[in-house]
Amino acid sequence: MIEFGALDPLGRNARLSASSVEGETVFKKSGARFSFENGAGVVRIGGAGGLSADLHFEREGHAPLCGVYRNGLRGFHYTHKAAGFPVHGTVRVDGRVLDFSPDTCLGVFDWSAGCPARRTHWNWASGAGRAVGGETIGINLAAGINETGMTENVFWIGGRPEKVDTVRFDYDPKAREQPWTMASADGKVELEFHPEGERAESTNLILLASEFHQFLGRYRGRLRAGTTTRDVEFYGFAEEHDALW
Repeated sequence: MIEFGALDPLGRNARLSASSVEGETVFKKSGARFSFENGAGVVRIGGAGGLSADLHFEREGHAPLCGVYRNGLRGFHYTHKAAGFPVHGTVRVDGRVLDFSPDTCLGVFDWSAGCPARRTHWNWASGAGRAVGGETIGINLAAGINETGMTENVFWIGGRPEKVDTVRFDYDPKAREQPWTMASADGKVELEFHPEGERAESTNLILLASEFHQFLGRYRGRLRAGTTTRDVEFYGFAEEHDALW
């Protein structure tokens, strides 16, 4: 794993887009530049240590999930999620050039904004791949956030979304590297996640704090849409985040 990070507590080096479907988000610091063009579906990274990228999302015909959720009396949270659409482009890592083809490379998209609770804890799972029959697959599953009125749980088959009820994440918080399971209350999702690598951060600034664990790995299991059940195996990630903000 090759990782580059730069803190920006006051947000002076960031410009955020006002919309999830248009505009550009840009971050510049420590010689690095990240840009995300929402409308065009373009991600560009430069000067981030030994990492640079130029990637293009092909989201035409892929229906996203967009929702607004209430948090407390005055809080809200908006999220726009999609997973399982083709991606093409180039990534350069420490002098190596990696070309990605839309035939083999699938992406995920997450754009969120809002006023969550002062103390928030959640689990999130996302990933993309292909079913045994060759159809593109994408998932977005969460617990602990965005569960007022509706959930943000959904999976995609060939770009078509299938809404999912609440999801239970089962894992050992003292041994997060062991397999996790995710199962939905409506029986549409039965997945096992096998972690293979971890990103972790632990920050405590008294008024602000974050304990974050994100694992990359492989999903195996079943997704049911209507009367059809598909056996699936694909890569993705699962995370645990406890935040005070």
